[in-house]
Amino acid sequence: MRRANRTSSKTPGPAPGRVLTRQGWQAVQMFRETPRTEEAFYLRFQLLGRRDRRLLKRCWDLPDDWTLYRRLCRFWGIGRPISVADRAEQRAWQGDRAQMRFPFAVDEAA
Repeated sequence: MRRANRTSSKTPGPAPGRVLTRQGWQAVQMFRETPRTEEAFYLRFQLLGRRDRRLLKRCWDLPDDWTLYRRLCRFWGIGRPISVADRAEQRAWQGDRAQMRFPFAVDEAA
């Protein structure tokens, strides 16, 4: 007797809060050249597309846009001193990015 295949035909995506995809990393990198003030980051955040916002909220498991804005500010150290945990997270993302071998070049000297 054969068992029925109980797996879905759709492959599930990454679990929320665990993986920042290439598109998510590109959205985060949009803030790289932004002046390090809350006002400049807020203006840049307003230019972030709806699709990128949805993607980042899903990756970081965040409920709304305001929480996403605060999370991006915390990631880049805006509005308060950068904590040890923030530095560790940045190093982890940079290490992951180096291992991914993106098809585009990022200028690290800037």
